[in-house]
Amino acid sequence: MPVTTFYMLYARGVMFELFFAVISIFSLLYLFKSNAAKKYLLLYVIVNIAGIYAMPSHLYFLLLQVLVAVIYMARSKIQLLRPFLLCNMLVLLIAFICYLPVIAGSGISFILHPAINPALVNETTADLLFYNKGISTFFTGYPYGLFLVLAITIILLIVFKRATRHTIAFIFFALLLYVLPSGIYFVQHNTVTERAIAFTGLILPICFCVIVFAFKNNFTPLSQGVFISLLFITGCIISARHRFLLWSAEKDKKAITISSILMQRRVETCYDNSPGSGFAYYYPSLEYYYSLKGLYFNLTTSAVNSQRYKPLMAADNYDCMVANITDTTFERSKSYVVVYKDTADRFKMMVRK
Repeated sequence: MPVTTFYMLYARGVMFELFFAVISIFSLLYLFKSNAAKKYLLLYVIVNIAGIYAMPSHLYFLLLQVLVAVIYMARSKIQLLRPFLLCNMLVLLIAFICYLPVIAGSGISFILHPAINPALVNETTADLLFYNKGISTFFTGYPYGLFLVLAITIILLIVFKRATRHTIAFIFFALLLYVLPSGIYFVQHNTVTERAIAFTGLILPICFCVIVFAFKNNFTPLSQGVFISLLFITGCIISARHRFLLWSAEKDKKAITISSILMQRRVETCYDNSPGSGFAYYYPSLEYYYSLKGLYFNLTTSAVNSQRYKPLMAADNYDCMVANITDTTFERSKSYVVVYKDTADRFKMMVRK
């Protein structure tokens, strides 16, 4: 899926949370079909604690999973209901204990800020259709991708009369995942970024699995293999062309241009005095291209939250200065000449005259 490809590139907790979410689903499936309840409940507890620790928003996934599992148990596995609820209480308790060092050090603002920050609330009612189209685009590359996958799966099950207790439970879970973003907005009054609810993308494999298993007796194993392979290849093509993955391609080209300009000017020291601009994106690229040529390059910045931070002193005489493109009052501009401007990232590069 595009979301997994995207976050493999940027090493975030999303990948871990998705991994634990998938294991959590399978731990319940094996719990329902076997007599080894303790083993799979233990696995369920471990992976959901790990999921919450990887991403606090895993709690949304846990809530939906508990809802579907409780309904299913109440109808078919009532003897598992009590231990299952106790296990979820244990998950919440141990997850809270795991977060205690973070809470002790920084409070709970890292949870409350994105959840109930009034500054994020739109002045008017959010355009939920636009928001859901954005969510769908993120996971499928198409504004109505998730809706179509769900609709096609439901239609196939109804038309060919393949709706069983198990497939209904899966589709119900997928539908809950689909409406989750809207539900979060109505409760918290703000939208949630895709990376915080990456498990929404599990709608795709859930629906595909339902289709494969619902019709497995109608097609040969070879036909099933071809169908699954085509789905996989389609996902790879969508991921490769997804605009969320290509946003940095133009910047990577600019990095080559910028480094070439600096090398031609024999720049060895550079100071970034453009807080809020996009010049920080080019730090690793510039150092990389300089290292390929075996050249010295030292980059410092005015951003106090960076390890590169260094206050700009009057006696400093850097080879290159970077400023916001709208900054016309930069006191050292008379000693420097502009050699590069980037209106998209809002910065200009100046070298000594």
